[in-house]
Amino acid sequence: MIWIWLGVVVSLLLIEYMSRNFTAICFAISGIISCILTHFNIKLNIKFIGHKVYLSPYMVQLLVFLIVGIFLILIVRPYVLNFIERKKQEKNSKKNENLKLEEKKELKEQLTQETTKKKEKKEKKKSRRKK
Repeated sequence: MIWIWLGVVVSLLLIEYMSRNFTAICFAISGIISCILTHFNIKLNIKFIGHKVYLSPYMVQLLVFLIVGIFLILIVRPYVLNFIERKKQEKNSKKNENLKLEEKKELKEQLTQETTKKKEKKEKKKSRRKK
């Protein structure tokens, strides 16, 4: 069973790598937990609505996989997405600041070129007048 869970984890990590929306990785994490549970071989006998319910180790692993995965998606995923979005915004704002600085430098260079051209024209006019 451990190889099945490892296969599930690897496939979910590949899906997450392609999608990058932090959904598959939540289930990959729960798959790792279920993989660890295979070593403990936990069985449950539960009394549910007056009936005894026996859960085999495989059912316990599957339930843990689903419950932990859904918990991570509902509780942890929004915080992680907000964190990633803030990082992107900070990165973009730094890029914008750098672009603005570059634009200012370009404008200064253009202005200095224009003023030097004007000065050269004035000097040419003065030199023509003197001749």
